[in-house]
Amino acid sequence: MGERQTEPTDQEMKKLMRLKRIARGAMVVMILCFVLVFVAMLLENAGVDIADTAGFVLTVLLFAMALIYYHFHEKAKRQQAAMGVARTPDEVAKEQEKERRRAEEVNRLVSTPGAVDRRLARLAGLYRFCQWNINVGLVGILLALVVILVHTFVIEISMSYLAVFAIALSLVLVIGMVGTFLVQKQQKKLSLHYTPEVLEAVLDRVELYDHKGSVDHGYLWEDFSYPEREWVGPCSDHVKGVLKGMPIEFSEFCFQYEHVTRDKDGSIKRETRTSFNGMMVVCRHGFRLKNKVTLTQFTPFRHALRTESMDFNSVWSIREDAGQDAFYILTPHYMEKLIALDQDKWMKMGIQFQPNGTLLIVMRDVDFFEAETAKNVTELKEKLKNELLGLADTMERIGAVTLEEIAAQQEEGEGAT
Repeated sequence: MGERQTEPTDQEMKKLMRLKRIARGAMVVMILCFVLVFVAMLLENAGVDIADTAGFVLTVLLFAMALIYYHFHEKAKRQQAAMGVARTPDEVAKEQEKERRRAEEVNRLVSTPGAVDRRLARLAGLYRFCQWNINVGLVGILLALVVILVHTFVIEISMSYLAVFAIALSLVLVIGMVGTFLVQKQQKKLSLHYTPEVLEAVLDRVELYDHKGSVDHGYLWEDFSYPEREWVGPCSDHVKGVLKGMPIEFSEFCFQYEHVTRDKDGSIKRETRTSFNGMMVVCRHGFRLKNKVTLTQFTPFRHALRTESMDFNSVWSIREDAGQDAFYILTPHYMEKLIALDQDKWMKMGIQFQPNGTLLIVMRDVDFFEAETAKNVTELKEKLKNELLGLADTMERIGAVTLEEIAAQQEEGEGAT
């Protein structure tokens, strides 16, 4: 689909906003009906007489709201894509209001001595509790599968006990996942307040910090052999400046795609899925190149170039169009450094050296500026600082150059221009 050349009209925008409001309203009613149906089932099992008509009406209403939500949600998504807009005016206004409230809440909290430390300590405890629930839920589900296999092939087990066990584990898992999401939202409010302060302390120079921004999407669309992707999803924590002498720009991003399934009746179900989460770092290298040299640890490239090092080939895949430039960069010493980097860093990475001197580094499942288990402001600041210093270490080991090195190479007529 080509990019829309004209701005959407007020009438088109109002129609889109109306479609989204209907979809949101249907979702609220659907959730309410689901809760009421679940409560009715519990009451029935407890011996409370519930009118069959009430249950039937709730069930019909539940499915009706699901159909309405699906219809208007998909219609709104298609229209928004055709209009080429990321958010509607009411969504922008709501986001701005949320930002204002967040700032006011955090400022009130910061103005009270010890309040932030108490809040962080409480949230850190809740975060650990939620993670415990997730782990117990996952282990419990595995145990439930083992019990089902035992029931099927070894000895008969009371299914009523198994059902209660499965429901309890599901609740534990849901509590852990939903709780983690809610706790992280509260923690993010506090980390956002201290992130600019830490950036100013760690970076040589801060040129930009936008916690809703992104690096140029052209960098994101470079081929690092990602999983399936159709569009760039939400981005965050866009930073630009100089870190330990190295010019740097980075942001977190994700790729999303539409998953389409068809049931036995021919009904089509569409859902948005996230295929990749990570961070894109834009810096500079000092090699003189004619072609892009791309290395990845995600999905191996088809017809990838091979080096003489089996250890390196087992860890990194080289895009075939890199040509001789790849072997110019990948000296035995440098390959040893990249193998060591893989052993020291827990995340999977992609690296691209461009002919214009741009160095791109992609790190999968990296999420900076989160509080997690930090119990006070000192721990939070230290965590944010260590994340940035760890990023600087990764850049240095991959071969990012400093401003002074760039200037010296330009004077000598060598390296990046």
